[in-house]
Amino acid sequence: MHSATQLSVIKPYNNYFEQGSLQLSRDTLALSKLKVTQKPMSLFDYSYEPFEIVGYEPHRGIKAPVVI
Repeated sequence: MHSATQLSVIKPYNNYFEQGSLQLSRDTLALSKLKVTQKPMSLFDYSYEPFEIVGYEPHRGIKAPVVI
């Protein structure tokens, strides 16, 4: 039963081999940095506002069909 379940789960992902190969073939870009613009008073005072992502350069998106 376990093997049959694995086979049925893998089948929908066969549509993504081309996109996965493209993703794996891409060169890595420079890493971005996370800048903290102000230090909170305590660990519990953190929120998303004092964080800034610097130098983020994404690759172009990869289109893929949605499989349901």
